[in-house]
Amino acid sequence: MADTNNGLFNKLADEFIDAGEAQSGTMMEFPCLKVRGSYIACKDRSNGKLIVKLTESRVKELIESRQARAFAPAGKLFEKWACMEVFDEILWRGVLKEARKIAEESHFLESQKWAKDFRS
Repeated sequence: MADTNNGLFNKLADEFIDAGEAQSGTMMEFPCLKVRGSYIACKDRSNGKLIVKLTESRVKELIESRQARAFAPAGKLFEKWACMEVFDEILWRGVLKEARKIAEESHFLESQKWAKDFRS
C-alpha cells in the first residue's frame, strides 16, 4: 500500500529537524526521528503511517479512542509505541511534540542520575 497521504511523516519530520527539535535516523530500516539519541517516531514503510513512542498510558488512550493501534511487529507488542490509524496533521504534530517532551525529560533524569552517581 502506498503512502496515501503524500508524505505527512516527511513533512512533520522536516519541521522538527529544521527547528532543531529532532534528528533524522533509521531504525530497522524505517525512517525515524530521534531526540538526544532516543528514537521517538518512525514511518511505517508499507503505509506511511506514524509510529510514535509515548507513555504506556497515552498509548492506551490513543488505542481506546481508535486514533491508534498497538504496535506489534512480528507479534511482539511494544507497549510504549503506537501506530497512528488516521492521517491527521494536527494530531500527529501533537503526539510528536509529546514524544519529544518525554525523550527530553528522560534524558534530563538520566543526566541527573549520572551526575549524582559521579559525585558519590
